[in-house]
Amino acid sequence: MIIKPGFRYDINALRALAVISVLFYHFNVPFTQGGFSGVDVFYVISGYLMTKIILDGLAREQFSLATFYNKRIQRIIPALTFMIIVVLGFCFFTYMPDDYQEVAKNGAGSLLFISNFVYALTGSYFGNSADNNIFLHTWSLSVEWQFYLLLPLALIVVNKYLKNDRRKYFNLCLIAIVVIFAGALLVTRYRPNMSFYLLPSRSWEMLAGGLAFLTQTNLSARRRKLLSTVGFLVLLVGMVFLHKSMKWPGFYTLIPVAATYVIIVANINDFKFLKSGIVQFFGKISYSLYLWHWPVFVIGNYLGAPATPLYAVLGILLSIVLGYLSYRYIESFEISKNRYIVATTGGFAALAFIASLSYVNPIIFKNNTVLIADYEAINRAAHAKQFEVDSCFIRSVSTGLETYNKNKCLPFQKGQKNVLLLGDSHAAQFYQALRKHFVPKGVNLGHASASSCLPLKTPDGPGPGKCADLLNFIYDEMLPQHAGEIESVILSANWVDNPHGKEQLLKDIQGTIAHLDKMGIKSVVLGQTETYRIDYSTIAARENEYGIKNSENYLDEETAEINAYLKAGLKDKYIDLFRQDYFAKVSPQHVPYMFDQNHLTTYGVEQLLKGTVYKNKTFQKTIDN
Repeated sequence: MIIKPGFRYDINALRALAVISVLFYHFNVPFTQGGFSGVDVFYVISGYLMTKIILDGLAREQFSLATFYNKRIQRIIPALTFMIIVVLGFCFFTYMPDDYQEVAKNGAGSLLFISNFVYALTGSYFGNSADNNIFLHTWSLSVEWQFYLLLPLALIVVNKYLKNDRRKYFNLCLIAIVVIFAGALLVTRYRPNMSFYLLPSRSWEMLAGGLAFLTQTNLSARRRKLLSTVGFLVLLVGMVFLHKSMKWPGFYTLIPVAATYVIIVANINDFKFLKSGIVQFFGKISYSLYLWHWPVFVIGNYLGAPATPLYAVLGILLSIVLGYLSYRYIESFEISKNRYIVATTGGFAALAFIASLSYVNPIIFKNNTVLIADYEAINRAAHAKQFEVDSCFIRSVSTGLETYNKNKCLPFQKGQKNVLLLGDSHAAQFYQALRKHFVPKGVNLGHASASSCLPLKTPDGPGPGKCADLLNFIYDEMLPQHAGEIESVILSANWVDNPHGKEQLLKDIQGTIAHLDKMGIKSVVLGQTETYRIDYSTIAARENEYGIKNSENYLDEETAEINAYLKAGLKDKYIDLFRQDYFAKVSPQHVPYMFDQNHLTTYGVEQLLKGTVYKNKTFQKTIDN
């Protein structure tokens, strides 16, 4: 790498630290749970460099908008486009047709720099489904690209009034940061997905980089070294102690942003460690390494790589090799005309979009393999009926309790046996099969469930949201009014999906059981079912296609821990459903027992109910007597 005059070793070291943080976080390296904050470091760096380029050019009256955009195209698009082309080609031969459509759709969004909008509307960065999105990481590139498009235009207009006055720029930038940060906090509270993925809630971080450029410091070299050292230490501490349960962007986001700001302002360029070859190596390949590490991780998951330290090490090493090759032969290669870059990227974006609308690779696989893999897509209407969607089960996209059909979902009658099924989607999946079991016995089964809704009565209450509305109605209104009529409650949920840890979860379940007991209502808890790192239908399809048995490689370890803990703590109140192996996981009609990562098909529900639940002594005594 040729070192230009004024090269900032400290900023390149920041890039190295940021990409290593993200890399380790995604590969689940211990003590790096806050590594996702590396993206925020990149944002501040980008804001500093872009503001410097634009304002310096305007001050010299030499700034060219065309030149600015051309350089951004050269810097970002070729490596991104190459990565997406290679991944799409590889996945064509390895991904099931329905999965490949999703890969193609996300690839098109990434090439068009709108992936952040796509993901803001479809899922959480920290959710399980996000772990299977090969191009998830490109959301941050989309945000940066949008910032690059808007910043020079804004500064050109503003400069007509500020006339290159850096003090006025500083004041305006500081005010903008405060206002946008306050707005981001508000959006994060009510629309966390939108806040996480979209530029308006992230722009203050890049403006913090601009503020760093505008900050003048007359501190001694010794004090600036101290500031830089503290800044790097704060980033390292944040990598260890920040975690995904924190609202982001939020107050905690100030930690990596402020630390990066301090390091840039300190401008210490002669620390031997920062100038070391290994640090500068990772700094210079940081962009390409960022591009390649996530596809390596996701494709490894998809192909069944075990979640072990050995495979994490191998995945990290492969990411570094691919990142270096991309830097050496793609990122560093200068393409003579940008129209070639734009034409190539636009062409492949169009092809990816077309592929997302049609099955392009089913002929590669056996017919029954495709049937198993596409079970969810083929049976979505049946799943909606199974779950009583927007009737008794309130989805996250529903308008709320007003969609809940009380007359249909709570068919309780005096003088008859009445049972209530209460919980989240994991409760909803059992409803139709349980109802089929109870109706011939003259039992009325009620059903109340909401997406990601633990059916617990806690001292602090369930908090705001659709789940809270449903639980408040059930526990504070419906049950007290009908306590003499309702004999039993079945509590069911994805118990691993809890925000406060397994110890508090157990206490809350026990408290809920005690609360129901005081009302004279018996209860039983349907246990945790297994969770896979990708859709089980895909796992089963791959096993069918290649004649292998590797579903255990995809199991999530946390669900096993939660199941064992609750089973020991709740004893006979808990019906163990975890990894019951007495039935075939794919029916003779090619129906998998789960259609996604953790939800049962009707076939799977019936097998568990007949083989485990109905035979359980507590269930027989409490519910089915």
